Amino acid sequence: MENNCLLSLVMIVKNEAKGLRAAVESCKDFVDEVVILVDNKSSDDTLNIAENLTARVYRYAFFDNFSLARNLAAEHARGEWILYIDGHELVKNPENIRKYLQKGRDGVLVRVKMENGTMFPACRLYRRIFQFEGAIHEQLNCKDTVAATDFIIEHHREDLQDQKASEERAKQRDEQMPNIMGAQLKKDNKNTRASFHMALFYESKQDWKKALKYQKKYLKFSDVPGGRWFIYYHMASCLIERKQYFRAWLATCAAVAINPYRWEISELRAIIFFRQKNWHKATDYFVESFNENKGEVSFLPKQRNNAMTWNFIGECFFNLGEYWKASESFKSASKFCEDPAFKDLLSRRSDLMFKMAENKK
Repeated sequence: MENNCLLSLVMIVKNEAKGLRAAVESCKDFVDEVVILVDNKSSDDTLNIAENLTARVYRYAFFDNFSLARNLAAEHARGEWILYIDGHELVKNPENIRKYLQKGRDGVLVRVKMENGTMFPACRLYRRIFQFEGAIHEQLNCKDTVAATDFIIEHHREDLQDQKASEERAKQRDEQMPNIMGAQLKKDNKNTRASFHMALFYESKQDWKKALKYQKKYLKFSDVPGGRWFIYYHMASCLIERKQYFRAWLATCAAVAINPYRWEISELRAIIFFRQKNWHKATDYFVESFNENKGEVSFLPKQRNNAMTWNFIGECFFNLGEYWKASESFKSASKFCEDPAFKDLLSRRSDLMFKMAENKK
């Protein structure tokens, strides 16, 4: 069999016993072989599970560098093409992936979806001749790529990774991010990949000031429209948390200049006015946020939550004394809500607003 007919699934894993089987099985129908490198320090049943899934299992020692590990894993693959996922990730919608491999490109940008709904493009499919670079948030050095927006890799750390392993990884990440990526930025102030991830890292820690620092650094040197839009979105979010509403509005204006048809920006603007108790404008922008996205949407900062949007609209109408509208809004929120306790609360809010509207007659 010619090696250019092969697509190899290549994984590096440590303490992924909980989700490894599900991860591999999400790929088994479209890959030709499975290669798994198991960290020598893995202390759960990962090695045994890996050996039951494939004969191509290897041990390795991790040296605080994910690129070295991924490049080592790729050396064991026989295919020209490599797909890499982690032990707590699942592949969705792989049906059309072969057609992208036939485009004559060096890599395929797929969509990675995190637990919080964030989605971003990443080169997870690539020709084996290329190498990873960077100790953390490693990146392939191939430039000629094609986008496969229907192919999605879902991150399931909460469901598919043991809590202890997840906590160890979080601790490792907290140490690596400022040390390794901070060093990269000191070496090269124009390293937009480092500033991008440092910004998101500090935002996740609710250190809004440091997040803003790296957002500004990214925007100073990046010319990637999708990435710039994404960072402007997060900049506005951080500024809202710091109660700097005018600056947050300016950040949304910068995002709109890149793409004027994104519901996420309408929602941010609604929150700005909601925080300032401008109920009329907040309502207008919350309603506008029901519009569908248009144009370039490779970066998605969150999932739509219609229940929460209708709840905000209900709050606005309540504060405006428009109780009928508030009642209908809370009722709509209840219809969309999937959490039983919150659904019940929204239903009771709707009933209360109805009674208040009746008493107001």
